[in-house]
Amino acid sequence: MAKVVCRIQKLHSMQKIGKAGSHNFRKKSEANREHLKPQFKNEILIGTEDLVSDVKKRLDQAQKNANGEFRSNAVLAVEMILSASNEYFKDRKAVDKWVSKNLTWLKSQYGDNCVNAVLHLDEQTPHIHVFIVPLDKKNKLNCREFFGGREKMKLLQDQSFLAVKDLGIQRGEPKEFTGATHKKTREWRKEQLQMDAEKTSFQESIDKVPRITTNITGLVKAETADTYYKKTITEEVKKTYAPKLLYAVKKSNKLKSENEKLKKENLEVKDEIKETRKRNFDLQQEISEVTKEAFDEGYLKSQKEYKAQQDKIHSENQKKLYKDTGINNNKLKL
Repeated sequence: MAKVVCRIQKLHSMQKIGKAGSHNFRKKSEANREHLKPQFKNEILIGTEDLVSDVKKRLDQAQKNANGEFRSNAVLAVEMILSASNEYFKDRKAVDKWVSKNLTWLKSQYGDNCVNAVLHLDEQTPHIHVFIVPLDKKNKLNCREFFGGREKMKLLQDQSFLAVKDLGIQRGEPKEFTGATHKKTREWRKEQLQMDAEKTSFQESIDKVPRITTNITGLVKAETADTYYKKTITEEVKKTYAPKLLYAVKKSNKLKSENEKLKKENLEVKDEIKETRKRNFDLQQEISEVTKEAFDEGYLKSQKEYKAQQDKIHSENQKKLYKDTGINNNKLKL
């Protein structure tokens, strides 16, 4: 399903605007132009080939109405690029319908501020370069009012989608979900050149492989270079890596066997530990009982010895008292 494309670039000086105009109207030769298709002519949709003049004309008109000067750091123009996935542009009729829808939206949305638009047909995917002078209702340059902040940029994507929705073109998902980032043209072309070089190198390696003919039941079957190349590579891989793969499989099986053995030994050790803990518990119980018996026996014995000692001392005291006084202690008690 084709997706809508809409992105912008802010231009702060007439120099940058002039450079953009030279590029868009192919006024001077540039590097990396081999991708262009000169047999297709680009078409001016709004304004003239003099982009700088178109922008200045709108600014002069606004300045005259506002009776004031513009800020020195103000955005003078915004370049907007409109396109869609290449699969949508099947024929010229599809292109014309898409252009008509976009022009209707641009004039309705930006009015006289849309000073220039050119349709590029000499590249792989048709697209429109649009130039908007961001003047507000007070004829002040106010880019923030049109394109300031995340929410207004999301609104721009929604509006550009609604303009061509009837053509079956879909809105792309927000970059917060896709993680997509915009690539500069220079980076994209560098990647394309690298991919083309790799593709050429691979094709050259295939072309070097000779075509092989094989007799099969009297018929001649010609194998393509690509088929022969793939078969040759497959045989080389088998020859080189089969012994290593066989060794790896044997090593893996051995390790699995050792692992199972260790698991079994581990279970046996766990049972031994469990049995040892049980014996240890029983021994602790026995020790506790023996200790209690020994304590009880020792305590009773010590009590008897203490009583016997006290009786002995008492008896000796009585004897000494009787000897010294002649009084029998037992009689005193009575």
